[in-house]
Amino acid sequence: RKGYIEKITELVRKNSKKGVSFDFIEAYFNTKLESDHFKNSLNSYTEAALLHGKIWKANKDGVEVFYPCSPTLPAKKSRRQKCGECQSCKKPDCGACKYCLDKIWGKNTFKKTCVERQCEILKKNIKATC
Repeated sequence: RKGYIEKITELVRKNSKKGVSFDFIEAYFNTKLESDHFKNSLNSYTEAALLHGKIWKANKDGVEVFYPCSPTLPAKKSRRQKCGECQSCKKPDCGACKYCLDKIWGKNTFKKTCVERQCEILKKNIKATC
């Protein structure tokens, strides 16, 4: 199944400048020697590619058009960093929350910031990215 999702993703990636409609995807794979299962389940595999974050969908002149989520190279995950300026960032560890106790007495398996020190700006600026 992953192979089918990759085929759809590759087709969308090749035509990324103008975007690809579902009709184009359907016509492209109907001309290829693909299995009947793949041809009949093309809509499901396109939706799966959307859910896996391989492609994204936009509405262009009343038609759903698909674009690749990243350029030809996979994007690196960027780590969010604390601002260091807000009141929460400047507080010391509380020593009582489960994260502090894990650092002091445990094996530091949580590897998270103290509940009192969680950055206020990061809490506000959570964005969904492709």
